Amino acid sequence: MDRLCGGEPGDLGGRSSDEMPLAKDDRFSAASSPVAQSKALSENASGGPTERTVFIVHGHDLVIRTEVENLLRRFGLSPVVLDEQANRGRTVIEKFEGQSGCDFAIVLLTPDDCGGPANAEPSTYKPRARQNVFLELGFFIGKLGRNKVSALCKGNVEIPSDYSGVLWINYDVAGNWMYRLGRELREAGLPADANRI
Repeated sequence: MDRLCGGEPGDLGGRSSDEMPLAKDDRFSAASSPVAQSKALSENASGGPTERTVFIVHGHDLVIRTEVENLLRRFGLSPVVLDEQANRGRTVIEKFEGQSGCDFAIVLLTPDDCGGPANAEPSTYKPRARQNVFLELGFFIGKLGRNKVSALCKGNVEIPSDYSGVLWINYDVAGNWMYRLGRELREAGLPADANRI
């Protein structure tokens, strides 16, 4: 059974963490754990600094993508956006695999497509994220683990049943999504000082 994100307020249903109130510490503290106090640059095997990168999986909504990129830069992290990287004669999947060596992935579930069963009336189709977005979501869950992948959902986007029950972050114009995303980054050991939001 497919589900929609962005349900009724107060209807958690095991899906969105947005209905859960933020503790004051989650919203305004620089870090909530010793792991979260790591720097954007860590030491690599040769002793030099290594850039901390976050891959942004996206569809056609460039406004939300730009907001996430800007937030990551304020945290001192380097966003990786596939279409901003050099092609170097590769196929799309080769380019994607070549750029996927990151510390974290943020998947933007935006209502770019509509769909439903083949025998259904088009008027019953539901908003969906693009197919490549869900392919890349699954790729990063397998590569990085679920604890290093956050889905940011805008509107009532249909979610595949295999992803049902996993909590995501609802995008809201008030900007609470930034604090929630920062909390996820801190828990993954990346710098995300809420004072920089």
